[in-house]
Amino acid sequence: MLNEKQKESRRKYDRSDKGKLARFRAEVAYKASGGRQAAELRRSELPISDARKAAKKRWADVNGKNYRAEYYIANKESINAKKSQWSKNNREKINAACRAARKTVAGRVRKLSYQERRRSRHKYVDMLPAAYREEAYGFYLFCQLFKSFEVDHIVPLNGKQVSGLHVPWNLQCLPRTENAHKSNKFADNGA
Repeated sequence: MLNEKQKESRRKYDRSDKGKLARFRAEVAYKASGGRQAAELRRSELPISDARKAAKKRWADVNGKNYRAEYYIANKESINAKKSQWSKNNREKINAACRAARKTVAGRVRKLSYQERRRSRHKYVDMLPAAYREEAYGFYLFCQLFKSFEVDHIVPLNGKQVSGLHVPWNLQCLPRTENAHKSNKFADNGA
């Protein structure tokens, strides 16, 4: 049991940058170890007394092993109606929970990874010499002006057989439908 002085010291540490970093590392380590699923798996591997096993078996025999699934199938419409009604009545509570989730470490990581993906789209173009960079940006500018076109990589960046580069001589503007049809395939017409 902690006394008041120890509790205050702990709260001060938790509010400090060092404490926040320690908490972040602990959460990352917990998720890396498998999180809740791994903990439940470890808990399920603990030895169970014979009396507990017998009680679980009796209960499963009486109620059926998939009682939740069977109950859901039998009462699907009423369950979904209740869920829908609860969602309508508690919209503010749901929004608050979503806002809180975005503030958690996982929410920040999700947001950062999205921002990182957006930034990485042009990071290789930025490494090119100025003339090549302007040429590559020209393709993107053309596609911004003409909304029915998309920039396509002739040799896909992440193809199944071959991977290309994000350089001007590997870019082309294609209509959206054609680009969607091409996907990340590479047809070697020149060889």
